Amino acid sequence: MIMKKIRIALWVLVALAFAGFVVMNVPLKQQTGDEAPAIMPIAGFNKGAHFELTTHEGTAFDSTKNIAEDDYALIFFGFTHCPVICPTELQKFATIMDMLPENIAAKIHPLFITIDPERDTVEVLKDYVPLFHPKIKGLTGDTDKVHAILNDWKVYFTKVDDPQFTEYTMDHSTYSYLVDTDMNILGIYRMQNTEDQIVENIKYVSIYHNINLMYKLRSEASLSSLLELARTEYDWKKLRSYIQVLEEYSTHLTQKQKLITINFLYELLVHPE
Repeated sequence: MIMKKIRIALWVLVALAFAGFVVMNVPLKQQTGDEAPAIMPIAGFNKGAHFELTTHEGTAFDSTKNIAEDDYALIFFGFTHCPVICPTELQKFATIMDMLPENIAAKIHPLFITIDPERDTVEVLKDYVPLFHPKIKGLTGDTDKVHAILNDWKVYFTKVDDPQFTEYTMDHSTYSYLVDTDMNILGIYRMQNTEDQIVENIKYVSIYHNINLMYKLRSEASLSSLLELARTEYDWKKLRSYIQVLEEYSTHLTQKQKLITINFLYELLVHPE
């Protein structure tokens, strides 16, 4: 544990010394006219619910733990027997992940949550989801749990018996959602939204969020508050998130703030818990 702290702290010190980190490699621009993604809000629905499900790899996925602070989830609700819409949207997710700048893509968790848990078992999802992109996670669970999540997210879904098929199909809503770690909805995308539009919106949301953090850190009071919180944090995963923020925004700190930060890291090395 001490060695981990030393490695991370030294890594941050190097970053602070060079102070050449670029916060984002995407220019911020106002979205207007034809460039603006047609994000369609749902009246009265601006926050989704946390969920615990099982991934297509058979591992537990808890949105309160697996989506880290300052990360985002890109969510689509569908089913593997879907003939057109779901594979089209998942392919769109794959393209979006490849189009996003690496530093933003690293913060995105693309999720495919089944609306058909009776058929979409872990084994079925395992054969289906990896066909699209290695970072997309398929999520399933028992029927009652999945249905409760769908209701929390106001997802429309219903079984449909179609004589053209030997098995039932599903009718469902087709929105994709961009949410933060607290499940606040930052973007709702329709099927008509293109990959380019969604990528531009994700960039905009991410940069806007980072600029807000940058300005907060530029005040002495905010930096002191951040360091005080970090100093009293004994959970290494959470402490590491504080250090990551300091590293990312070191370029924008004053010389005095950098000295304060280095003193804090020195304390961490000399007096590790």
